[in-house]
Amino acid sequence: MKREKPYPASFKPSLTDSTHVGDSMDATTLHLDNLPSPTPQGANLLDDGSGATFKTWAPAAREVRLRWDYRQNSAGDWHHQQEARLQKLDGGHWGGFVSGLEAGERYMFYVVGPEGGTEGIKR
Repeated sequence: MKREKPYPASFKPSLTDSTHVGDSMDATTLHLDNLPSPTPQGANLLDDGSGATFKTWAPAAREVRLRWDYRQNSAGDWHHQQEARLQKLDGGHWGGFVSGLEAGERYMFYVVGPEGGTEGIKR
């Protein structure tokens, strides 16, 4: 089992969710609503407050997942409660939209590399 870093990246502006993934860890695929072109890398809160877009560059990845809703347990370890797949875009980018998250929500990208490659949390 891979151990996550103790402190997930914290997004300063804010996030929100248009595709609520629910309480399961079934890795639902995020949709591309509200993902204009061009969209900056990372997490981007929309001006209308409807949510946030996520975009990252991972040209060799087979899959990229967004993890959020991190909580710290009594032992001090951080664990995510929500996870969803980003969609593959042009030029090695991956993206998606999440609604309903608030400022300061912690998130990370989990990248599955090429066959025989590495996988893990990326910031």
